[in-house]
Amino acid sequence: MGGNAVTDAVSNPPVSPLVSLCVPTYNRAASLRACLPDIVNQDYSNVEILISDNGSTDDTELVCREAAASDPRIRYFRQPKNIGLYENHNFLIDQSRGDFICFFHDHDTRTRDLVSEYLGFMQTHADMSPQRSLMREAYRVIERQVRSREWAAGDDFSLADCAAAPALFYGSTLEPLPPELRGLCTYFERLMHRASVCRTIEQSRPYFQFYPFAEAIPERFR
Repeated sequence: MGGNAVTDAVSNPPVSPLVSLCVPTYNRAASLRACLPDIVNQDYSNVEILISDNGSTDDTELVCREAAASDPRIRYFRQPKNIGLYENHNFLIDQSRGDFICFFHDHDTRTRDLVSEYLGFMQTHADMSPQRSLMREAYRVIERQVRSREWAAGDDFSLADCAAAPALFYGSTLEPLPPELRGLCTYFERLMHRASVCRTIEQSRPYFQFYPFAEAIPERFR
């Protein structure tokens, strides 16, 4: 599911969008069996259910195949070997067909109105004008903080700057940094040229496609 599709779903949500319920699992047959009823009995019906078994050695495969046989909405994938926690999550994202994605983990219990509640929130808050206004105010606060100093908390790079880098990187794709806030813009450039931030961006590029507003990421970072 590419970034543009998700952006369209958020900005112009279908009346009854398809939601992909993604279930990564590994060697938790008993807890998976216990939580599956919460997943398949969600009160929002337009869902697909994807289960990725990360090479389990217990009865997880049996549990999954039984569930898939009883519910045509379930697609079961068994990894031939353990591909790691994060890759198993990414695999499910790649396989999803929905307008929205919701992860259900194999040891969690969920209320059966969770999907409809989350989806209702997304549809109700499709207009992000209030959030953009708050971001502009946050930009002005940061401007006052960095106008006369090199980094957020003083002369040395700190955890505050580690937090600011991704916040400003992604925030600026939703609400561009105002050019008149010169201190903020200069600070952002310092962050983006920091070696550790450059490495993080480089490692993140393969996953930009999953960001709902990927098309707004400046070309220089892609």
